Amino acid sequence: MVLLGRTEQMKIWGPVGTLKMRDGMRTMYGHDVQNRSDEHNKKESLDLMVTEIENPKENVCPKKGDPISLGQELYKEKDNTPAAHEIKVTAFPVCHADGNPAFGYSITYNNRKVVLSGDTTYSRNVVHHGMNADLIVHNVIATGKDFSHTPEMQIILGKLTTPEQAADVFKEAKPKMAVFSHIVKKGLPGAEGDKEIMKRTQETYKGPLEMGVDRMIIDIGSQVKLIKPKVISDLTDLDFKKHPDK
Repeated sequence: MVLLGRTEQMKIWGPVGTLKMRDGMRTMYGHDVQNRSDEHNKKESLDLMVTEIENPKENVCPKKGDPISLGQELYKEKDNTPAAHEIKVTAFPVCHADGNPAFGYSITYNNRKVVLSGDTTYSRNVVHHGMNADLIVHNVIATGKDFSHTPEMQIILGKLTTPEQAADVFKEAKPKMAVFSHIVKKGLPGAEGDKEIMKRTQETYKGPLEMGVDRMIIDIGSQVKLIKPKVISDLTDLDFKKHPDK
């Protein structure tokens, strides 16, 4: 369990309904938590502290001329360095059709800014909060010819962002780096699908852009550096322990 070994409660921020989800998880894992609690895993540290994000009052899919959402501040704290840099997390509504309310997030620290689009189609709120960001991490969906005109796919395309729409976001926001995540490829499998997404995006967006992969590390300083993940076969087995005599 992810909660084992904690010395304080895990904090979770989420839309209205997150409390119900937490309570359901309490019920589902109640027996497990009860029996795993001991002097090393105190029961009071295994709970989840939930803060629900208020439902947005403004239009979550603003069109040109509509007001942009300034978002809700979720978290703000200064670090322990002599400079006492402040980290701040802001949630803002995005456009996810019947999945609304949905949120993107802006994270600022030491004059750096990262924006996560969350699940959304093209969103002026993402553009606003992502303006001149060091990094925008954005969802993307692309389909092959056999899928693009199906009714089911038309519904999904109204919830997520096509490569062409993502290009518009990046052109307007002008981040130092853009990375695709939550990559949906229907009928465009593997590396060829990745190439198709990149090609379609870069037809109109010429800035820095990468396909995200699991375990990728993004180092944000004066420059944004992408560190490719290690090959899994080179990783040490989690249960491996050296013999004490060696």
